[in-house]
Amino acid sequence: MASRRHILIVTSWYKTNDDHVGSPFVEEQARLLQRNNNQVGILATLWKSRKALMLRKNSRFHQAAYTDDGLPTFYCIMRSIIPLLRKLNYKYAIRRAWRTYVLYKKQYGKPDLLHAHSVLMGGVAARYISKREGIPFVLTEHLTNIIRDNGFIHPLDHAMAKQTYQRAGKVICVSSYQKAAMDEIFDIKDNRSCVVGNLVNPLFFENNRVIHPLGTGQEVVKIVFIGGFVYNKDPFLLMAALSNLLSRGINAHVDMIGTASETEINALHEVISKEGVNEHVHFIGRISRQSIRNYIDKAHFLVSTSHWETFGLNIAEALARGKPVVVTHSGGCRDFVNPTNGIIVEKRDPEIFADAMAQMVQHYNSYHFDDISQQCFNQFSDVTINQKLERIYGEVLSTDARR
Repeated sequence: MASRRHILIVTSWYKTNDDHVGSPFVEEQARLLQRNNNQVGILATLWKSRKALMLRKNSRFHQAAYTDDGLPTFYCIMRSIIPLLRKLNYKYAIRRAWRTYVLYKKQYGKPDLLHAHSVLMGGVAARYISKREGIPFVLTEHLTNIIRDNGFIHPLDHAMAKQTYQRAGKVICVSSYQKAAMDEIFDIKDNRSCVVGNLVNPLFFENNRVIHPLGTGQEVVKIVFIGGFVYNKDPFLLMAALSNLLSRGINAHVDMIGTASETEINALHEVISKEGVNEHVHFIGRISRQSIRNYIDKAHFLVSTSHWETFGLNIAEALARGKPVVVTHSGGCRDFVNPTNGIIVEKRDPEIFADAMAQMVQHYNSYHFDDISQQCFNQFSDVTINQKLERIYGEVLSTDARR
């Protein structure tokens, strides 16, 4: 067992009293580190829009500290103090993050290592704390828009991100696709970046998987889609492909798990009506991880139609349940989707995506469902991810000690 370390996770997103689900992967990683003999705390720097803050009962700023089932959690919610003055707003945000860190340190002591999640604002805050306290930091990046927009659109955001990446002890990317793009966009050199996929919650590996064979030709093919109903996830492509699949005599039904704005929901309903698939689509909304697992178990396979994914956690969760997948070539999934567990559709075309779903139905019973789950376990289980993180922490701490 690795020596006990004190690790403070500095994250750009986290659950709050208003949002009990937000970014569960950060909490899951924190509790993994706790289970493996580390002292762990959470410092969440949550940037909210002025409109979002006005909807809160305490509409200006909010800072809180509490212990969440043994996990010390400190967070501050902030907004821009003067719109359009970005540099001043960065200074304000960093100052608030520092003050929250001081409160944490006073109660729990100085950490050995900072682990930031996403550069804005967690990574920027971690860089400041690191420099001021002499604590090394690593940073896991999750953002998709970095790759989509070839960096950050605003020059100051891009500059702050680049400085932070280049000063981190290690930049952890969640896929090979993301690593290659970030190395080029932000000029990350000297083996400063590496790949560690997202942790798949152990509940998805519990040995109670439910598999529904196909073969009568009369049964309903149950498909699940998980993600926001937004442009990047492209549920519109799925609706057109579903219409095409139904025209072939394949009786399919899609459970849509996710949320979106009212405008996006209305646009999707228009497409559903246009494609004539109203009776074959069921909207679920935002649900817990346990409920997501239950819906995956009810399905024959999962589909993903994203334009870009740095990883694709919902894809990995379906594989953990032994379910094959049909996905678009969105980037990150190439690290773990292969012919033994699914189909990657190279071209964004409804007919071609329908071809892939029809192929999945035709050959469904030839998949080895236990092997699909085992492959995923080998790559993304808590055991595997903990071993990789411990190696990175050890390397960064030993390098820092030699400076």
